[in-house]
Amino acid sequence: EKVLVNIVRVKYLDGYKLELEFENGVVKVVNFEEDLKKYSGPVVTPLKDIEYFKRVRLNKEIGTIEWDSGFDCCSSYLYETGAEIKRK
Repeated sequence: EKVLVNIVRVKYLDGYKLELEFENGVVKVVNFEEDLKKYSGPVVTPLKDIEYFKRVRLNKEIGTIEWDSGFDCCSSYLYETGAEIKRK
């Protein structure tokens, strides 16, 4: 069963890694490097440019992260795949 947990904070770390804080207080690090190697297309390809990747933003309305290209991620996928570093 998927857990629906909104993201409340995003911070760029390095490479293709983001630190994400979820509404339940859990903080996880998600590395997008492998996914970006696997996928392409008009909304994904711009993210391969690290300077573009850094421009990630939080969309509070839908509780997840997104980029100008229109790419966004399901917060439950990020919650499942992220490496937990902190729990409040």
